[in-house]
Amino acid sequence: MSVTRGMHVKVLCVAVLAGLLVLGLWARGAYADSGSVTVTASNAAKFSLSLSTNSVDFGNVDPSGAPSNQQDVTAYVDGANGAYYVKSISGYAETVKVSSNAPWSGSVSAAENTGTSGMKIASGSLRWALGDISSLAQAQGATPFSTTPDTSVFNTASSCSSGATLQAGSCTYNFDYALRVLWTNAPGTFSSVVTYTVTTR
Repeated sequence: MSVTRGMHVKVLCVAVLAGLLVLGLWARGAYADSGSVTVTASNAAKFSLSLSTNSVDFGNVDPSGAPSNQQDVTAYVDGANGAYYVKSISGYAETVKVSSNAPWSGSVSAAENTGTSGMKIASGSLRWALGDISSLAQAQGATPFSTTPDTSVFNTASSCSSGATLQAGSCTYNFDYALRVLWTNAPGTFSSVVTYTVTTR
């Protein structure tokens, strides 16, 4: 088949148009534009402390280790010395939760007994432990409360849902309380206020 001059012209026109189309697309892609968005916020300092209960009642106690009239109190007889009574409410005497978005420090203290019995904070009558107190040895080894701040109380957490103890995050501290009742303690009432204090650093 012979190629006519007209066909040459058509082919040339198609090639030129295709080239122009490619050049047009290339030229169009060579242009770009952009925009910027400024995103701002202010993360406020947030800090909270919560207690599972604000009242702990050991009920009726005595140095013989007789059962308390409170069902969640267990007595451990300490030979001829007296007895320890351990308080656990739903597993623990007190659960403290601290949530903070900044490092923090904390302490615990207990006011001296304002009741009439011979049991005294200064003599180690009221004690705390992280976790369960489930034996006489654990009650004896629990940390005595002090009328001055004890900064070791938050050194270890029972659990942290985020972060770590004394750092940004949310941590829980489960404490059991033990009350020592000696034969040498005068009978009467016992009352003390335990205070947990936390501050951001």
